[in-house]
Amino acid sequence: MIKCRPFYLPREFSAIVVTAAYIPLDATAKAAMEEVHAAISKQQAAHPAGAIIVAGDFNHSNLRSVLPKLHQHVICTTRGDNALDHVYTNIAEAYRAISLSHLGQSDHLSLFMLTTYTPLIKRVKPSVKTVKVWPVRSISSLQQQQQVADWSMFASQATSDSQTDFTFYTSSVLDRINMCIDNVTTVKHVKHFPNQKPWMNSEVHLLLKAKDAAFKSGDAEDYSRARANLKRRIRKTKLAHKLRIVEHFHSNSDPRHMWEGIQTITDHKPSIQSLLTSNAFLPDEQSSSLLILTKASYTTPEILTPPWLFIQYHSHKRVPKHSSAKCLKDFRSVALPPIVKKCFEKLVLCHLIACLPPTLDPRQCAYRSNRSTENAISTAIHLALTHLDNNNTYIRMMFIDFSSAFNTVVPSKLIAKLSDLGICTSLCSWIMDFLTNRPQSVRLGNHISSTFILNTGVPQGCVPSPLLYSLFTSDCVPLHNSNIFIKYADDTTVVGRISNNDELAYREEIQRLSAWCSMNNLTLNATKTKELIVDFWKSNSSRHFPIFIN
Repeated sequence: MIKCRPFYLPREFSAIVVTAAYIPLDATAKAAMEEVHAAISKQQAAHPAGAIIVAGDFNHSNLRSVLPKLHQHVICTTRGDNALDHVYTNIAEAYRAISLSHLGQSDHLSLFMLTTYTPLIKRVKPSVKTVKVWPVRSISSLQQQQQVADWSMFASQATSDSQTDFTFYTSSVLDRINMCIDNVTTVKHVKHFPNQKPWMNSEVHLLLKAKDAAFKSGDAEDYSRARANLKRRIRKTKLAHKLRIVEHFHSNSDPRHMWEGIQTITDHKPSIQSLLTSNAFLPDEQSSSLLILTKASYTTPEILTPPWLFIQYHSHKRVPKHSSAKCLKDFRSVALPPIVKKCFEKLVLCHLIACLPPTLDPRQCAYRSNRSTENAISTAIHLALTHLDNNNTYIRMMFIDFSSAFNTVVPSKLIAKLSDLGICTSLCSWIMDFLTNRPQSVRLGNHISSTFILNTGVPQGCVPSPLLYSLFTSDCVPLHNSNIFIKYADDTTVVGRISNNDELAYREEIQRLSAWCSMNNLTLNATKTKELIVDFWKSNSSRHFPIFIN
């Protein structure tokens, strides 16, 4: 096994690892393949962007049995009617085997491997990006143009009969601003090649050109100097690129920044979604929502009759919380709304999410982009282990469970909190109307109760309900820096980072949480609320005392 770097190597490959293998006829195929697999895997881990070539006499063995992602390029016979000699690479369509005559007294045919690989730079066209360049003093020049502009002219042009056309007013002002920006900036077209490395910059490009010029000149000393300068610059550029990636992991409170670093390391390419070009956004999205429905999803007759009053009426089904349900508390009330109602709720949900501030409740992992239950679990584990690395520390985690949390939300308090978050009045009014005066009935088997009116709670089974509940609890935040609230919808975990046996802040936080629940009509379920203590001290049995709530 040798590692080589030929004079010409496509830029998408960092190195070439060539392995010559011979598996004797009397060898155990499984043991031989395990040994080859260990050697090849080690090189693949060391050179993930390298080209792996394995060639030799494999007899009765097949390397693809342990490395299925490799490609075998020999399809002709090499000894009699058998194909004993194989050539494997990690590149699809890299070679085409041509059989030649025997060499000397060998009973195997010779193989000429004709290169059929097309470099990435020839397969994919380079993309051209347009970049707007701001020269020196362009900002000050733009500010001067904005100061001398007569902005009242646009208002007078958009006003007719004391009525202002805000669409025309906005577009005319924006056109003026864009015209001023175009006057002080220049447009630069940047060509991005498909095999370009992420650490490549203009300095490396200049040194590459200097190296090529030195090679063409024939001056060995000049070429050696240019090559050394290029190597030094590449090392510095790679180090700077590495530090930029490491910076993504310094902030524990910004998961989005951390995910960007992980995507850079793994070279993850997200799927590109086509942009909506139609102006009829709501009908298009409504149609796409209806198309994914199946007949099994229908729970009530879908009869559209003006004024669509049926949308606000739906029955509730009692779903048991566990297999051995014995009383009414063991059942969960789940709404069975019509399909059309769910589609409209989805549209309102998307609009509500777009109106929320990005800094809202950073420890809430529900209904956030790039967040899930795994984020909540990993955050709790990371905070605990980081704190336990210090001396004389331990962790107390209380897993909060609320009794019928969704059913006890007070709509008036929810609307007040939404207004504090900056949600517009019209949307708040819609949510208030959605949660109040709800006629509903309960269905248990074939039995249906009489209709009654509800004015509290958020109905489980409706699309916006989990988000509305998480917004209702968004103001439930810790007072002390040593305590963390980690939430996922109605699941809340209080992480208390205790140092030097001082639990005052943690106990005060629990009592403060209990008081907040009383103010917001929420009840702690004492039987399901559990606490976990993580302490690595050997003699710790006498220093932990239980928490008493109320």
